[in-house]
Amino acid sequence: MPETTPEYHNLCYSLATAKLFIRDFPDTTIRNELDEMRLKSYIFLCHAAIEEYLEKATSEALRRARQLLRSQRQIPKISISAISHYQIRAKENWATIMSRTESVDALGSLLDLAIREHSQAVYENHGIKTKDQDNLCLPLGIRVHDLDRILSQNLNSFGEGRGKIAHEFQIRQIVPKAGCLQSVNTLSTLLLNLDNEIARVVGEFW
Repeated sequence: MPETTPEYHNLCYSLATAKLFIRDFPDTTIRNELDEMRLKSYIFLCHAAIEEYLEKATSEALRRARQLLRSQRQIPKISISAISHYQIRAKENWATIMSRTESVDALGSLLDLAIREHSQAVYENHGIKTKDQDNLCLPLGIRVHDLDRILSQNLNSFGEGRGKIAHEFQIRQIVPKAGCLQSVNTLSTLLLNLDNEIARVVGEFW
């Protein structure tokens, strides 16, 4: 059975908690403006949970790779992906790695720098659309669109929908409860595939 990350389980909990916010709503009708506002809030909460998942899952994957590099003295493939993605060059950081007696330790120093760059990328991230997916997942060697085009498109659509709600508050941009739940449930299921891939690549070594 494919492995899942703790971050995915946290995502499922967050989405289930957000669902409680609209549990008393009818499935197919919006009764009044309060319903509409609460449905919009539900979408905001789910968008925030998914965005947080992508940020934490990729960050923790790099940190786990660093721990494996330290403990097993083997080189996780995503360490090379991250170092390459952020263009961490040994020559430019020679003073940092000169004190390392083994190549694995020197690589660890470069990975530490890549992790620092990724933390900055996470700090600057503000969404789940295609560019955000690439910013967060490419350092792990994963292009979401290539892994699962449907997931990538659904994330992009959900991100665009959330943006319309945020910037056109007075315009009805919402679907009833059943439609909202279907969109979130679809994303949750599709994200499991990405999560399995993240867990898999962390355990791959050269």
